[in-house]
Amino acid sequence: MTTLSIQIDDQTKAKLSALAGIKSENEITLVQSAIQNYLDEEMDALEDEAIWREYQQNGGVEHERVMVWLEALARGEDAKCPR
Repeated sequence: MTTLSIQIDDQTKAKLSALAGIKSENEITLVQSAIQNYLDEEMDALEDEAIWREYQQNGGVEHERVMVWLEALARGEDAKCPR
């Protein structure tokens, strides 16, 4: 694990301390979780943008492939959206 130092304003520190107290977690765990969640959301957004650009360049997905995907979702499978 790598150490990263950041500076935050007093108001943000107070919110972090309050949340840590409410959730009975330490501040470091909350910050690590917040960073991970942010990075996951940003990576998902970048992937979505890439998919949208591909769609704009190449057109849509065939109906049959979409139906297979939707049927898999209906069965509770964790299927990737077809491209």
